Amino acid sequence: MKKRILALGCMAALLAFGSEAQAETASADAVAKIVTALTITNSNKGLSFGTMVPGSGGKVTVAADGTANFDGPTQINAGTSPTRAAQFSVSGGASCICDIDAEQSVELVGDAGQGSMKAELAESATSLTLDPKGKGTFSVGGVLEVPSDQKSGIYAGTFKVTVVYQ
Repeated sequence: MKKRILALGCMAALLAFGSEAQAETASADAVAKIVTALTITNSNKGLSFGTMVPGSGGKVTVAADGTANFDGPTQINAGTSPTRAAQFSVSGGASCICDIDAEQSVELVGDAGQGSMKAELAESATSLTLDPKGKGTFSVGGVLEVPSDQKSGIYAGTFKVTVVYQ
């Protein structure tokens, strides 16, 4: 009986004082920033390993800064057929960061079916921070393997470079 009286007393107290739940409210901002789509263009005539005599074979290295080293082959006509790294211009959102990804290699195929040579590629950087106007540049160099018995001709190939926002 005491239990019933105690239970009824508790119920009466709840009814008398109420049992309101406490609620609080907060707010938050929602924000979206739209930036210009990235564009990339080759701003020079591309990567050039120059003109050479294969000699005993070896490597021609064109660094991303454009400097070259001939290890085996002999460079000729440097004034009219200079070496150069491929230069790229990027446009996009001001001060945005983008990743750079060039293909790992390019196959240079002879213009008269005289075979091919492979060049390993290297970017000057793997990421790029665009300036406050949304502009930036980078370059791609490479190392060309030249066999000693490589036939005369013009060898050319194409490689792709991709930029993407981080």
